[in-house]
Amino acid sequence: LVFLYVLDWLGAFSNCYNLVSAYFKSCSTIGEDAFAWCGLKTLSFPAAREVGYYAFAGNPMSSVSMW
Repeated sequence: LVFLYVLDWLGAFSNCYNLVSAYFKSCSTIGEDAFAWCGLKTLSFPAAREVGYYAFAGNPMSSVSMW
């Protein structure tokens, strides 16, 4: 079990084409390009307060849950 409070690595999961769903319960910050050009369709970040530029660029998302 990993607890992330800040996901602020530039492009942390970018280009992970097989990543289709993400849920980070305690993450409050999502950095620039963090999930850019993945295959994300569903996304849940209930504790997110800050989202960087292009954090989810190029994803075919159908469900987003934040705040």
